Amino acid sequence: MMQTFIVKSMQWNMFMCCLIIIPAIFLRDEAIFALFKKEVTPLIHTLSLVSLLGAFSWLSITQIPSSVLLMCEKHHLHAWTSMVEALVVISLSILLLRGGASIICIEIISLSASIVLFAAVRFPVMQKLIRGNPLRDLWNIYVPSLLAAVPASLALLLCKKVLLGHINDFLLCAVCGSVYAVIYVLTAWQFLIGQTKKDLWKRRVMIRVRKYLK
Repeated sequence: MMQTFIVKSMQWNMFMCCLIIIPAIFLRDEAIFALFKKEVTPLIHTLSLVSLLGAFSWLSITQIPSSVLLMCEKHHLHAWTSMVEALVVISLSILLLRGGASIICIEIISLSASIVLFAAVRFPVMQKLIRGNPLRDLWNIYVPSLLAAVPASLALLLCKKVLLGHINDFLLCAVCGSVYAVIYVLTAWQFLIGQTKKDLWKRRVMIRVRKYLK
């Protein structure tokens, strides 16, 4: 039961990441201009991309495994891994900044550190605690949501190409984001939801429809 709960939680996080952060990545320049009315420089363009990838990484690969370590009384391991991550990021950031590297390098270092710790420590320990199958769980957590995001992303890019320059940036984000969300949810219904749950949801919807009609 614990294994199923943890995997489903990570699936849900991955689903929400793909639903919210992927369209934000494609529409970040237009969203920044619509919100702040400022020209998007190459630095802002790159930094916003790395920041969104960092948020994606934290939500999809760091949050749940860290919570599992705390829940299973692995406080010392969680504390040590967090301290090592912080020390590595701070030390490398200082060295690179002294060497003339840009702020983007710091974002990339932080993102890389969280991915390495997830692959080397957090995910293996979590799998040992819940007695899961690593390959099967990785596939179930990440692949369905990413597959569902492919057609939605293509539709968003096509919509953006057609509308760019014809409507203002705010409407462009709203329309393209809505197109992405609708297609993603419809596609995710096929990839993420098993037949048993599909039948359950259909029955629930039909019950509500019948009550409304009566």
